Amino acid sequence: MRKAVWDVFENYRVALNDAGLKEAEDVYRDALTLIETDQLQAPYTHILVDEAQDFGMNAFRLLRRLVAEDKNDLFIVGDAHQRIYGSKVVLGQCGIKITGRSHKLRINYRTTEQIRQSAVSLLKGIAFDDLDDGKDEQSGYRSLMTGAEPVIHCFDNAKAETDFIVASLQERPEPSWLNACITVRRLKDMERYKAALTDAHIPYYQIEQNTVDNAKHPGVRIATMHRVKGLEFDYMYVAGVNEGVVPLNYLESDDVTVIREHEQKERSLLYVAITRAKRFCAITGFGQFSRFMA
Repeated sequence: MRKAVWDVFENYRVALNDAGLKEAEDVYRDALTLIETDQLQAPYTHILVDEAQDFGMNAFRLLRRLVAEDKNDLFIVGDAHQRIYGSKVVLGQCGIKITGRSHKLRINYRTTEQIRQSAVSLLKGIAFDDLDDGKDEQSGYRSLMTGAEPVIHCFDNAKAETDFIVASLQERPEPSWLNACITVRRLKDMERYKAALTDAHIPYYQIEQNTVDNAKHPGVRIATMHRVKGLEFDYMYVAGVNEGVVPLNYLESDDVTVIREHEQKERSLLYVAITRAKRFCAITGFGQFSRFMA
């Protein structure tokens, strides 16, 4: 079975090469080889890395070689609690020494303490790394702002949920809709909320995976949970948080480690979605609520 699976991956990579394309990991390795064989000179004096928790080992090894080792040559920012891609990487094993040079940013300036605590509760009991060989606890972190507790509710059916979201938006002045976002786990789930907004004559703008937000377009923003990473909104509606959707039920494995890693990433994804909210957050579902919300 394992050989059959690897044959599929190998055929896929061969097909990419035949088409003149490569996977990112192959590109990293090729670029690293060029530098190590003196076919390419490191062109940078300083590199700043953001969202480092989603970088892989080969990416960090390449970054280490792209800049000559000097004081403050690399500045890396990351948060393992927000890791929704990739796996744990130990920077020390990539030639990047951060022992005694790292600093934790414990003050949250974006969201309220109530929203932050609600998001953090999803990660309780899970160990997260500090992007190196240590652990990062949530103790000591806090937000400077306070506000209302997030709305957390499971409705009887989909219509009751969309009715709530529409009514909540209608309570706000129309200009504020630019700063409101509905986020869902799956792309196909968007249609339910887009239809409800259309029926209520509320304009919306869908932020696609490979596009940026268009500030000139009126209305509520709607996007997947993956797409809202890096964004922020005054009013956040994390919708359709149903069992089987969050966590997304697609694994065909009985391996306890695989299942645990999948659920941890799904919790981190929901954590990311909730912490996009600056002032107001509603976490809703219908039928059977996600077990994460227990």
